[in-house]
Amino acid sequence: MKKNSGFWIMKAFNGMFFLVTALFIALLAISSHLLSAYPLETRKTVYIIICVITFIKFFAYKYFLSVDEEYKVIMEDRGGFNLWGELPFQLCNINMILMPLSVAFDLRPLMSFAFFAGTLGASIALVMPVDGFSGFPIWKPRLLGYYYNHYMIVMQAIALVSYGFYSPEFRDIPMSLLTLFILSVLAYLFSKWLRVSGRHHGANYFYLIDPEGNPVFEMFRKWIPYELWYGLPCIPVFGIYEAVVIAGFKLAEKLFS
Repeated sequence: MKKNSGFWIMKAFNGMFFLVTALFIALLAISSHLLSAYPLETRKTVYIIICVITFIKFFAYKYFLSVDEEYKVIMEDRGGFNLWGELPFQLCNINMILMPLSVAFDLRPLMSFAFFAGTLGASIALVMPVDGFSGFPIWKPRLLGYYYNHYMIVMQAIALVSYGFYSPEFRDIPMSLLTLFILSVLAYLFSKWLRVSGRHHGANYFYLIDPEGNPVFEMFRKWIPYELWYGLPCIPVFGIYEAVVIAGFKLAEKLFS
């Protein structure tokens, strides 16, 4: 598949990547500052509206994927485009559902999981995009959809803190790890059901059936050569990530309080 070159090309850590990243950070900073003057319920309403818009645009993005002939060629080896495999149930995308729910019903365990999984999962997707989303012009509909959704997931996860809904604490780690385990098992079972039922023979939510070239999961599968279970090392790694982030928040509080 021939890729292009030039200013508009989007790939990890090139000029366009840093430009788009800076734009989303600026939007988050400005919105956080403006909303700080409003009561909590107003901030919640605005946040949920933003999440709903992102969710709607996610399905618009999937529509453009379904009619993208170039993407169909890229996906040939994986059985082609199948909407059953494009639902918002990957580690990063599932937070589009969990984040507004956690804020609307003030569910701290979900909020904690969404904050950590949203920032980590979507960031990984941004710097390690799958085939068809790196080395192409940013103005292609599939790239606009892919990067918009993943940047918004990161920003909405951070906004849980910057909008004043959540403050990371060490006590949140056990529940968020349990949430990760439960969601992983459910995603695996759903993928197996899609395969057995014939709805999607390549279903692979959370990449727990096939690493699909993900270098981290490929390494874990060498250690544990069994579906689902090779994802277990991700749980302590996720816990360490959470602890480091929380420690950073605690240090910042001491330095700037």
